[in-house]
Amino acid sequence: MASIVDKHGNIAVYGRLSWGNFVDWLVTLCLGFIIFLTTVSLGGVRPDTQLALLPLFAILLTLHGIWLAVDNASPKRLSHIPFLFVPALLWMLCSVYWFSPVPWRGWYEMIYALQAFIVLWVLSNNVRTRAHLWSLIIMSLAPATVAIANGFYQVSQERPHIFGAMTDYGLELNPDFLQRATGVFADPNSFAAFLLILLPSLLIMASVTRLPKILRGLAVYVVLMFFVGIALTQSYWASAAVVILVAIVPWLCFRGLKARLFCSCLGASAMALTLTAMVIFHPFFKNGFERAQSDEGEVVRLVLWREALHLVAENPITGVGAGAYRVAFEQSPRVSLADSPETPHNDYLLVLSQLGLPGVALFGIPCLYVFL
Repeated sequence: MASIVDKHGNIAVYGRLSWGNFVDWLVTLCLGFIIFLTTVSLGGVRPDTQLALLPLFAILLTLHGIWLAVDNASPKRLSHIPFLFVPALLWMLCSVYWFSPVPWRGWYEMIYALQAFIVLWVLSNNVRTRAHLWSLIIMSLAPATVAIANGFYQVSQERPHIFGAMTDYGLELNPDFLQRATGVFADPNSFAAFLLILLPSLLIMASVTRLPKILRGLAVYVVLMFFVGIALTQSYWASAAVVILVAIVPWLCFRGLKARLFCSCLGASAMALTLTAMVIFHPFFKNGFERAQSDEGEVVRLVLWREALHLVAENPITGVGAGAYRVAFEQSPRVSLADSPETPHNDYLLVLSQLGLPGVALFGIPCLYVFL
């Protein structure tokens, strides 16, 4: 009878039979649980959901410390990648203390940044095998099914509802999002961004020929669900991003130049034609596209972006301060809206306007280094 443990002390998928590997798996599962709860809790944007998630981050760091103590792998080296972002965190902390007119909002963003740093630290040092990575991807995909199902339900209702997010009371969305899918998020743009984050891994899974056909077929099915979910959000910037993504993925999956060009052009053209046909021939998407072109739709992004650039021109070094974009927008003599925005709906411009050119450099250079 074959043993489940080979002669090297390894178990299939699980890895080494050791305390270090056992704790390593606990770290991975805890991280996956945090991702799951954050997703189904409006993306973790509410203070009460953040408060509920903080103990999980404490458990994650405790497990990581235990792993450092019991893991006997040699040599044990911590990744240098997270350390590259420490100067950016310090600059953000300085912005909260000295430059921000609303430091309490700055502390909210500081907490988000620290949580992102913890996740990056654990991903860089603990998620070291394909089994760990696939486990995290599967746990990230699990709430997507709930979000898409909720999105289909929201589109068909006269009043937009959402699942409770660690609250004892029901949540009702902004009436402006009527018949737009928001999934388990507070707005359709966040839902579309969530699906876009998960799409690359699924597209690669569907394209790589060495994977089993049944796995590739399942990936294609899930990709189609994601495409429909993004379309139901009626966030047309996300639809444009899908076309670009479909054009880029073949360059990551194939080696031959002809195969890359053919699949890239075919995929992007098919996706663009499909989206165009949906807008032209279906009143649901046609009305949504017209709304997106109005002052209350996607066009408002241009207003927010221009104002963010004006704020950068006025404060190129310090920015307006961490968490202070909304306050600066409300006080601006150049523009006003009925509802003051929390962000310019662009993360790059948000960092640039709030933390200035040093903030963009301190965050951007490490990201570019990791990407390259």
